[in-house]
Amino acid sequence: MPEFLMTESTKKPDIRIGACVEATRAPFEEIEQLVSIGVESLAITFWGSIEEIDLKCFRDRVFKLIEGKGIEISALTLFGNPLEEGEEGNVALADWRQLIDAAEDFSCPLITGFTGGLPGKPVPENMPRLKEVFSPLLESAGERGLKLAFENCVMGSTWKSAGRNLAFCPEAFELIFETLPYANLGLEWEPAHLIKQMINPIENLINWAPKIFHYHGKDGQLRREVLRQTGTLGSNPWFWQRFPGYGDTDWSRIISEARNVGFSGAINIEGHHDPIFCNELEMAGMAGALGYLRQCRGGKTSS
Repeated sequence: MPEFLMTESTKKPDIRIGACVEATRAPFEEIEQLVSIGVESLAITFWGSIEEIDLKCFRDRVFKLIEGKGIEISALTLFGNPLEEGEEGNVALADWRQLIDAAEDFSCPLITGFTGGLPGKPVPENMPRLKEVFSPLLESAGERGLKLAFENCVMGSTWKSAGRNLAFCPEAFELIFETLPYANLGLEWEPAHLIKQMINPIENLINWAPKIFHYHGKDGQLRREVLRQTGTLGSNPWFWQRFPGYGDTDWSRIISEARNVGFSGAINIEGHHDPIFCNELEMAGMAGALGYLRQCRGGKTSS
């Protein structure tokens, strides 16, 4: 159909708005709920490892739930530590390979997750291990037309002492991309992790937008009244992770900057973190965030 004849209901969105689903947290019930509120994409996440999940059976159940709904699987995600030199690292590395192998079956172009880290070692001293582990993964993914992306979650890391993820701050981004100069490597970007570090997310986005392959729809809120009264070390939380629409970030600006560099992937809302919209209000928060991000994007969803 010619572009000028397409209506808002027949056009595919240039940027899909969806949700993250944890594979071990009642995923099929959650997907049913997410389908009912109109998500356009899903990111399937595995915390730590894939464990005993049969990916083919898992895929079949997911696709049965989303069949005919116009929903895409935009990312498969592993939150493990493939740099760890031991059993945990061996399992995580095998799971990265398994997800790369499974991507075609899920019709998914992107594998995301943590870099992992060598605990206690400064970020620069992790680079040889990072190159050793991820160069073969990136080459294997590239041969299949796939991309990899690292989330910018802190996971206990500082520049002087790595935790479970190295891709947590701009200096680390630069070092990682110098160490792994692959076109199919990018970032899975989320403003909440930057806000907690007092980094301006919009300025960071402008600098790194061309390397962002996937967006997590999770915002952050600095509770400035708490900071003024009791600082960062008191009992009252000074930072909250929030659904988009309830945090400090202008998501209209985020989407504008993403479009400015030709981004056409997905923003997947990451739930189960907001301290207000939780428990029985979890899906209400998700629905509110979905509606807010659609408004920021402009236009109607397609099915």
